[in-house]
Amino acid sequence: MSLYRRGRKFWSSFYVDGIRFQIPTGTSDRKRAEAVEKRRKSDAHALRHGIVPVDTSLTFGQLADKFLASGCAKAHHVDRLKQLCPFFWNMPVISITTKAVRDYRVYRKSV
Repeated sequence: MSLYRRGRKFWSSFYVDGIRFQIPTGTSDRKRAEAVEKRRKSDAHALRHGIVPVDTSLTFGQLADKFLASGCAKAHHVDRLKQLCPFFWNMPVISITTKAVRDYRVYRKSV
């Protein structure tokens, strides 16, 4: 471990792809400092590989609202969202699977 004390608190220092991370752990307890360092190393490696944390509570409707508010939406995006939103609006984004899309196709054909 690359923990060291500065005053009463532990600090962590490590490298990921040649980039130095020197971060205070915010604690004077060595076990907690080791846990904080382990989590921060894990976060740094995840960031390196482009892995971002997922918000499991985000619904399709919230995501669509964010997209429209971002100003990136074109007319054809808005048109597609008008058709998708009635079916997927309250569905969590992580639960949109191949089966959900098949169900949507059946729904669209019946309307």
